[in-house]
Amino acid sequence: MRDSYMHKHHYPLFLESRHPEHRMVMRWFAIGMGWICLIAILLLLAMANNLRAQSAAATQPAGKCHALLIAGTPGTPIYDRRFQDWLKRFHAYLANNGVANENILTLSGKKRESILTAIDALSQKIRPQDQFILILIGHGSRSDAKPTLLLPGPDLDAETLAKALTPIQSHNQVILNFTSTSGDFLKALTKTNRVNITATMPEENAEPVLAEFFLRKLEKDRTVTLLDAYNWSTHQTALWISRQVAQEDGTWTVHGRESVEIFKKLFDGCRQLGADSDANKEDEPVPLVVPRDIKPGTASYWAGRRIINEHAQLEDHGTDNSVTALTGEAGYSPITPDKENAEGSLAAKIVLGQAGLSTARGEK
Repeated sequence: MRDSYMHKHHYPLFLESRHPEHRMVMRWFAIGMGWICLIAILLLLAMANNLRAQSAAATQPAGKCHALLIAGTPGTPIYDRRFQDWLKRFHAYLANNGVANENILTLSGKKRESILTAIDALSQKIRPQDQFILILIGHGSRSDAKPTLLLPGPDLDAETLAKALTPIQSHNQVILNFTSTSGDFLKALTKTNRVNITATMPEENAEPVLAEFFLRKLEKDRTVTLLDAYNWSTHQTALWISRQVAQEDGTWTVHGRESVEIFKKLFDGCRQLGADSDANKEDEPVPLVVPRDIKPGTASYWAGRRIINEHAQLEDHGTDNSVTALTGEAGYSPITPDKENAEGSLAAKIVLGQAGLSTARGEK
């Protein structure tokens, strides 16, 4: 009797019902409760994983910056002066941007073995969260169809350099290649999580000056992104070259305060400014592209004027599909990535000397 009473009065009536409708309701009720429990368990697991990830991130040591600055054989005092100036200024910029002096290694005029040994030592200390910067300055050549950096003794070719860099685990790698054959190095050096900036395009043989303008942008803005530094320096290099006009007496006419100052600095001892150069004028914009059909009366403007002979490239997605801000039609067209995986989007997040990625964007 007691069991019967408990059964009848303490359980929902539909549980003891034999009607199919009631049994169906009971079945769906059980299924629904099962799904609710499963979802709750999954949410709890996700929350636990998120907490573990946050805890791991909080306890992980902050990334550091490691930089290797290399200058090849200068050949003449003019280039020696130029290379040493650029090396010192890159070192100063990195040090002023918080990079420890012991993490900045400068190798000037060293043999290939010394460079490869230095890279091997760096690969053993650089961690995934660190930033790795490689800066190459010097003359290049093409030996047996291989682009090389000229060094005392055997030169350093692109494939050997790429192989030496393979063990480096950094997820934030930057290669600034200011050598004359830098454009030909690009194919061998492309890699995921690496930004490549070259002063020249393949087959160009100019002794590039991009480093001078790249440094000037860094020195003006210590937090400038690689993309903005690339765009600005590429444009200013082209303008500076296009402001120079060769005269019949062997001198050069240059107008503009900064243009004259840079001309004197880079070409002291090998090129002479003409008497009609004006260092008091503003550095005004000039055309970068020779028109296909030169109009009457404008031919004298282009007579003797230097043509742009170095076109800087940028590549930051692990392919050899580089882009350039200098085009034959428009002259200058800045790289402006419009989506996450577009060329330039990684360079837009990287600041030299900062291991973490920046979220700031915009031309500075």
